[in-house]
Amino acid sequence: MKRMKEKKIKFISAWLMLILTLGFVGTVKHSPATIQAKTNLTSLSKKQLRARISSAKKKSLSLKADASSLRVLSTSLASLEASANSQATSQVQASSEVSQAQTSSVTTGQTGQIVGNRNTHVYHVPGQARYSMKAANAVYFNTEAEAQAAGYRKAQR
Repeated sequence: MKRMKEKKIKFISAWLMLILTLGFVGTVKHSPATIQAKTNLTSLSKKQLRARISSAKKKSLSLKADASSLRVLSTSLASLEASANSQATSQVQASSEVSQAQTSSVTTGQTGQIVGNRNTHVYHVPGQARYSMKAANAVYFNTEAEAQAAGYRKAQR
């Protein structure tokens, strides 16, 4: 018997919800059971609404904390990017300077060393022709024996 009443109340509540959403409230006669079902539905909705508001407030606080953390991370990332960019610029400048140094001719007679050509495997002693060469091709030795041990031969001129 109680179950039947509960089912009727739920059924009426469902119909009331449908009628309220469709806007036909003025055409329905309000019996005491209908009024009670409407009251139950309204109080249930208020409870649900309060729960949802509470949940939304918690989510809002959580999102604010996340946003704050993201701002801090974003600032850190920006400073790291700036640092990386300045390091990259420094490396490019240093690389450019090394490249310029490698492409320029080197007068190896000033060092007093034996210089070998990396491409031809020919070494030159101070005073010989073609003793000056690009630094990128130069290999330096302290003695002729050291150059020969490395597989280089003496220049004919």
